[in-house]
Amino acid sequence: MKRAGRTAVAIGIIAVLLAAGVSTNEISRQASAASVVVDASTTVTVTATSTFSFTPNVINEVPAGAAVTFDFVNGDTNGLTHTFTILACPNITIPTTGPYADNVSAFTGGAKCGTPLLNLVPAPKSSKSMTVTTPTKPQWYEFVCTEPGHFEQGMYGFIAFDSIVPANVTPLPGTPGAGLAVFIIVGTIVTLTVIAIVLGFVVGRREGSQHEMPPERLGYAEPGSPPARPKSPPNAPPPA
Repeated sequence: MKRAGRTAVAIGIIAVLLAAGVSTNEISRQASAASVVVDASTTVTVTATSTFSFTPNVINEVPAGAAVTFDFVNGDTNGLTHTFTILACPNITIPTTGPYADNVSAFTGGAKCGTPLLNLVPAPKSSKSMTVTTPTKPQWYEFVCTEPGHFEQGMYGFIAFDSIVPANVTPLPGTPGAGLAVFIIVGTIVTLTVIAIVLGFVVGRREGSQHEMPPERLGYAEPGSPPARPKSPPNAPPPA
């Protein structure tokens, strides 16, 4: 096989491995985004995670027109502050295009939706609870974290009172920070790069050895052979 052919095979193997890693990651993200939790009780517990997401991020069938206790746990092990803020606009989502910070402020600061239905801000690595009277109509609302940069990383979700959040309203699973997934991806890329370099070096050495000129063609004796006898000059008398 020529060098170009071997190189093409190596590149093909690397491409297949990378494609497999990307596909696995996408399947995992879709599964996380599709998860829902049904809570028909009068107590709702939501946890903020270190991956900029809420658990759960979809809450269905919460009693409407009832006194419901919301318990928000800041489970971020990095010590970041998070908020659990339920918008006051029913059946509306904050746009995820354009200036994120402006969009979040417009919907949570009173300009578009008025005062939030609920706004819990516990200290880092702690929790905070509040009992509120929920809306009386069967509707769904979006909840977000209003800390700068957290919404655009996927820190939002949806809650429905006496109803279910529509199937086409699906939150993101959250953005994993510099955690295990990132190290796995970077490590895989580095490993494959090293393999490609080693394969290229080995193939180059083998191809080079096949086309090397034999030592005797260069005027050098082959290792292990007896020294060549000097040739007599033309017309020289025979040795005595």
